[in-house]
Amino acid sequence: MDKCLFSLRGFLWILLVLSLSSCAGSRSALKERSEKELVLAAEQAFQRKKYHDAEKFLQQLLNQFPESPLQPEARLALGRVYFQWKKYEEARAEYLRFLELFPQHERADEARYFMGLSSFKQMNGQDRDQSFTRRALAEFQALPSEMPDSSYVKDAKAKAIICMKRLAEQELYVGTFYLRQAHYAAAISRFDTILKDYTGLGLDDQALYFKGEALLKLERKGEAREVFSRLLREYPGSRLARDAARRLGVPGPQVVGAEEPGMVSRLVQRFKASIDSLLGRASVEGE
Repeated sequence: MDKCLFSLRGFLWILLVLSLSSCAGSRSALKERSEKELVLAAEQAFQRKKYHDAEKFLQQLLNQFPESPLQPEARLALGRVYFQWKKYEEARAEYLRFLELFPQHERADEARYFMGLSSFKQMNGQDRDQSFTRRALAEFQALPSEMPDSSYVKDAKAKAIICMKRLAEQELYVGTFYLRQAHYAAAISRFDTILKDYTGLGLDDQALYFKGEALLKLERKGEAREVFSRLLREYPGSRLARDAARRLGVPGPQVVGAEEPGMVSRLVQRFKASIDSLLGRASVEGE
C-alpha cells in the first residue's frame, strides 16, 4: 500500500502541469498557486493521517477549480483518503466517479482495483450476507479482462480466489444447516453449487460427503454410492475418505509412514485402482 496520497507518476504530472502554467498572467498565476497549495496541504494532512483535513482540501480543489487538469489526480486521491480512513463505501463511490469521468485515464486500473478492494474490506463471515463478496469478486474479475497489462492483475486474481472461497464456504455452511434441519433436497442443491461453481477451492470433498449423506436420507442409495465413490477416487487423502469408505462397505485408505521414496504415492494409486473392483461387491449401508 502506498504511503503517499499521490502516486509518483501522478505527483510528477501535477508538478509538470503547475510549472508549465506558471508563466501565465497574474490572475492565472494566483489560481495555480492556490491549486498547488491545496495539493500540498492535502498531501501533508494525509501523511499525518488527518484524513478529515485531506478530504477538505481535495474537495475544495475539486469544487473551486472544476476545469483544472488536476481534477483526475485529485479525485483519485480523494478515493485513497476515504479508503485509508476506512470509509469504504465513500471510497468506492469516488473511484466509480473517477472511472465515469475519466474512463481512459492511465490510472483507471488503480481505480478499478480499489473499487474491488473497498468491497473486499467489507466482506462478512460465511454465516452472513455475501453482497460485498460478490461485488468485490465482480471487480477483481473485471480488471484482468479489461486491463490485462495492469500491475494490479496478479493481486486482483489472488483476491478473486479468496472471494470465491468465501462464497463456497457460505454454500457449505447453509448446506450443512439444511442437512441438520432435514431439508435434504435444499442441502443437495447447495453442495452441487460448490461442485459446479466453486470446484478446486478445497471444499469439494466435504461437498461430496455431505451430498452423499443427504442422498442416503432421501433413500437414493445408488446416487449416494456414486458420490461416495467419487470422493474416494478423487480425494483419498481427505479426512472424510474413511467415512465414505464405511458407507460403501469397503476398506478405507490407510495412513502410513513414507519409509521409502514414493511409498505413499504408490499406496494412494493402488487404493484408487482397487476402488472400482471393490465397488462391484460393495453396498451402501442399509441397502
